[in-house]
Amino acid sequence: MNGEKTKCKSCFKGKSGEAIWCEHCGGGYVNGEKTKCKSCFKGKSGEAIWCEHCGAGYVNGDKIKCKGCFNAQNGGAPCPEHKHEGHNHP
Repeated sequence: MNGEKTKCKSCFKGKSGEAIWCEHCGGGYVNGEKTKCKSCFKGKSGEAIWCEHCGAGYVNGDKIKCKGCFNAQNGGAPCPEHKHEGHNHP
């Protein structure tokens, strides 16, 4: 935990490796890494989600920057830009 003191119990748990969102501090942790975007937190935690704000999606915790590829991996049509189904473009 890099020697930082954490007064918030949720953030302490997050820095210790628990996937947790802290409403009080407005941030979340996945595998001890902080994220400030709630949608990206959900994605990093394993939920299939696209974040318009950050321009990235997540499938099984893996980040995808192409929305067409994200949609293809979630049962949508093949990506029109990359012409294939579900390929992950980091």
